[in-house]
Amino acid sequence: MSSASAPLLGACEPADGKGGEANPCSPAWLHRLIDTEEAWAQLRFAVPMVLTNMSYYGIPLVSVMFSGHLGNVHLAGATLGNSWATVTGYALVGLTAGLEDG
Repeated sequence: MSSASAPLLGACEPADGKGGEANPCSPAWLHRLIDTEEAWAQLRFAVPMVLTNMSYYGIPLVSVMFSGHLGNVHLAGATLGNSWATVTGYALVGLTAGLEDG
């Protein structure tokens, strides 16, 4: 297989030049497969969003954990309250914002 038919593999020539064992290739094919600059730029945007979402969902988690220490009825009430707030309040606001004409 020549490097022209497999451009991502690079040019790895045999060690003895007669079709024997191949020389180890450099990992340059990885840089041709993955655009590292673009991946780094996307990570710079993604990490703050992931941390924000984790902290956003951590607030109800902590309140449910604290109410779980009070008892099963308190835990059930806190869980139902968080579920109700998520479905009616947060989701409704998000859906109406999505329907808004910009």
